[in-house]
Amino acid sequence: MSGVDGLSDRLRRVFCQPSVYGTTVVALIPVGNQNIQLLLLQAEADSWRIVQSVREPLSILAPDRKTFAGDFRDAFADAASLRLAQLGWTDWPRVLVIPDTEAVSYVMSLPAGMELAERTEAAYWELEARLSEQGIEIGQCCTAGAVLPTTGDFWIAAVQQEDIQLWQQPFIEAEIPLRDFVMMAPMVSDLSVDGRIPGPGFCSLLQANSVDKGCCWDYRALAAVWLGVLLLGLAAFTGWDCWQLYAARQETARLQQTLSELAPDQLRMEQLESVRQDIDVREKQLRMLSEKNFPWYSVLIHFGSMTTEGAWLDSLKLEGEDTLHLQGHAVSFEALADYIKAFEQDKGFFPQGPVLESSGIDKNRISFRMTLHL
Repeated sequence: MSGVDGLSDRLRRVFCQPSVYGTTVVALIPVGNQNIQLLLLQAEADSWRIVQSVREPLSILAPDRKTFAGDFRDAFADAASLRLAQLGWTDWPRVLVIPDTEAVSYVMSLPAGMELAERTEAAYWELEARLSEQGIEIGQCCTAGAVLPTTGDFWIAAVQQEDIQLWQQPFIEAEIPLRDFVMMAPMVSDLSVDGRIPGPGFCSLLQANSVDKGCCWDYRALAAVWLGVLLLGLAAFTGWDCWQLYAARQETARLQQTLSELAPDQLRMEQLESVRQDIDVREKQLRMLSEKNFPWYSVLIHFGSMTTEGAWLDSLKLEGEDTLHLQGHAVSFEALADYIKAFEQDKGFFPQGPVLESSGIDKNRISFRMTLHL
């Protein structure tokens, strides 16, 4: 890959996360009505790598529970909560693989020349007809589908939303809520350690067609690049300003040399006086500018080090010699409180602390105005 495509691919690898769930996912798989299997999955370029696989009978993890069909979901959730805590897998997103017995699924052979959108639509209408025969409305189901790479056929499945809710509730009560529900496509066969599951092997019932749902922007990397570009621009502007000052000094030295070589003393004195007056005017202007100059560079750098998640500034305005008016937005009042707290703790730079002038909801965001005294 080269050219624009190669550059686009490299940028995507830098600024995109490989999955909407991050790089690590825990898959919970009911096996029959008596066993539980847990998979620790690591996201790779186009697949999931099985880092660790644990399979045990529910009777070991929940010996006091009867795992008959009526309360299997409750027993499974309790056993999963206990085993995840034992393994230390509680911090990663969890997805539940819905058993095939609770879904309507089939493989449909379609012409090879059809586009993916056409295949999906054809399979959807076929699925709707099959569900209608069983007295099920497709609008009350969650669907997932994928193209099987070996045969090119299209696999599609549907699970009733009521069944998904029945699975979700026990996990909420066990304080390990699920991130998603998935169906295992027929292409998945090896669930052993170091095995790999292809990208469309896990088909999401809530997040579109796959756990690996394309590109999610890595905002930390983007923020770091933006800050680097800003600092580079400030450094370039400072270098250009220093070069202009150096060139002006060189020009002044050349003029003085020329004046010193003039023969008539009177002409030399007049020209020297003119140069002196010009220099005095420039020095006066520089002094005036220096007295009125405000250290924006230091303030901006300091603000950059005080950023908190979920809050940002839209404008800065100086009033007088030591009063700053800030205006910005936050995603929530909690994020705004964290941002204000950062200024309150910075007694060295803002000894008087911040003053929140106003705050309110503006288009699903919190707008605020704040005053700082240097």
